[in-house]
Amino acid sequence: MRVKYILWQAARSFFVQTIVAFGALCQAEEIGADARPNILIILCDDLGYADVGVQSDLDLPTPNLNRLAEESIRFADFYVAESVCTASRVGLLTGMYPERVGLSGAIGPASRIGINPKERILPEYLRELGYRTAAFGKWHLGDQLPFLPLQHGFDEFFGIPYSNDMWPEHPSHGDKFPPLPLLMGNQVIDNELSMHDQNLLTQKLTDEVIQFVERSGKQPFFGYVAYPMPHVPLAVSDEFRGRNEDNLYWDVLEELDFSVGRILTSLEENGLVENTVVIFTSDNGPWLSYGNHGGSAAPFRDGKHTLFDGGFRVPCFFRYPKMFPEGGVVEPLVTNLDLLPTLAAILGFESELACDVDGHDVVPQMKRENLATSWGEFHFQKVKRRAVRAGEWKLFLPSVTHTLIEPGADGIAGKTDNLPIPLSLFRISDDISESENVLGRHKAVAQRLQKLSEEFDERLAEERREPGKVANPVLLNDRFVNRKQEAVVFDARGSTEHSVARVKGAWTIADGMFSGAEIPEEAHGASLHVEAPHQYASLEYSLRFQSADRHTIGILNARKDGVDHHLYRVDLFRDRIQLIKDQKEGGGKDPDFQILDTQAVALPEDEWISIRIANFGDKVRVDVGKYTLFGAHSALASKKTGVNFYLSDGHADFRDLRVTLLPNSEE
Repeated sequence: MRVKYILWQAARSFFVQTIVAFGALCQAEEIGADARPNILIILCDDLGYADVGVQSDLDLPTPNLNRLAEESIRFADFYVAESVCTASRVGLLTGMYPERVGLSGAIGPASRIGINPKERILPEYLRELGYRTAAFGKWHLGDQLPFLPLQHGFDEFFGIPYSNDMWPEHPSHGDKFPPLPLLMGNQVIDNELSMHDQNLLTQKLTDEVIQFVERSGKQPFFGYVAYPMPHVPLAVSDEFRGRNEDNLYWDVLEELDFSVGRILTSLEENGLVENTVVIFTSDNGPWLSYGNHGGSAAPFRDGKHTLFDGGFRVPCFFRYPKMFPEGGVVEPLVTNLDLLPTLAAILGFESELACDVDGHDVVPQMKRENLATSWGEFHFQKVKRRAVRAGEWKLFLPSVTHTLIEPGADGIAGKTDNLPIPLSLFRISDDISESENVLGRHKAVAQRLQKLSEEFDERLAEERREPGKVANPVLLNDRFVNRKQEAVVFDARGSTEHSVARVKGAWTIADGMFSGAEIPEEAHGASLHVEAPHQYASLEYSLRFQSADRHTIGILNARKDGVDHHLYRVDLFRDRIQLIKDQKEGGGKDPDFQILDTQAVALPEDEWISIRIANFGDKVRVDVGKYTLFGAHSALASKKTGVNFYLSDGHADFRDLRVTLLPNSEE
């Protein structure tokens, strides 16, 4: 069974980072950490400038984003560092042009390059100030261990290492990609996401973010929420599929909007609105070659992968009621390189920034103290392609760019070609669609901008640093499979009947499926026991209720005189699931019974439900289909000896049972 949803990060990371965070907290207390705002950056993938209702003439299903825009400072002229995934994200997190730190374009699986460990990115600054930091969703700054989020200032990570189309189901290049993995921290916990998994990912990421917010307590937090949507392949849960008259792209937008709304509601319910910075933006413009599966950058020209404004200009909303109580529109040019230095100015760590940060503090613009842009010049980069903007003018150096010949449809890319661009000058103030080359009428302007571009190229060539590199990159999937095979302690798919010790009742196993027969009422139920150490482990299987009313999974500490001693158990009823601390002693009434988490559910009859239970030390996480429970208690850190499956009156089946050891604190 594939892993559907995951738990906490590995114990060693948790322990080490807790010590780091505690030390930072002590330092932060001395400089008034209580006053520091929480920070949430919500980043969509390939969301176009006109894919939010407030910036479109269409009636888009984005009411929550529209409300956020109204409550925020909205940047009308907001550029990203580059019109493609990796480079744009590097620019946001470092405040530097991507090529300054040796990265451009989009990194593929098992690439030998990634973000250099010597570069300081936003979460590293924040963690030193006592922030709890977490990244969710798409990373794409390198998938080798030195490049992953936990090595770059994040305490937690749950998501995918690169774009969601870099997998075998890619419509035209599937043979170039391995299966798409899912990670928790540094650990690959699912080595092959399916389309079904992707359909649930937006929802699952949102659940993770909300739980992160709720468990942060009084410690300031930074959440980097990088949704993989609406990048192709478009993925959306059943709750939102088909809600927009066969417009799948709008279905995806509606689920993203709903998810952002859930996060904003969580801030409200926890009293965090006034002191939380919420930044919503996109990594680049829409992927127009996918036609009805791509968005819109109207009224700007072209989209992703180009140097035109449709690829670089994206939505950006900045809400911080404590400092900016009223919304409004900032007209001057602002970029995603400015987010780091702006947050530094708000939090007071400007002096800590690297001297070659390219971005600017734009607080004066947001306070309307300065109505001019801080950018005397902005340089558009896309590998060796170049353009430069200064004020109202934008100059293209001779280059070649992608151009759309015929859009695709339904997830299949259309026809594109290379379009030669001669030296061209556009007056953005009068021609936002970059349609009229006015070079012939303004040669002096063109010469000035060309000189700016040449001088920038010379400086960048001298100052450019190398990216991080590894000598022998490995596929995350290969490493995961090898570790899993070494760590599996029980796998019903290959087991025979003697692998299971029957405790009582009637269970049968055939072809990896366990079946609990109808249980006479006087027998109360049937259970079976699987011997398996469970201190740092995951338990996965699929359950199908038939006539049973209850199914329980008990994690055993010991079994003495025919009595199970549970550390915790999970009770599944048709209408609720419960995670319970249950230190039963001697078969008597449990003196230490405690419900750690509970949730109302609607579990279907006669349908397979995916279940995963996993724990690192004293933390446990339970995923039942789309529902999630979690808890922690010191008693859970005791060594687990096995798993007990109990079935109440009735009949149920489970299959694909697998118990897997996870990395422990010694690894």
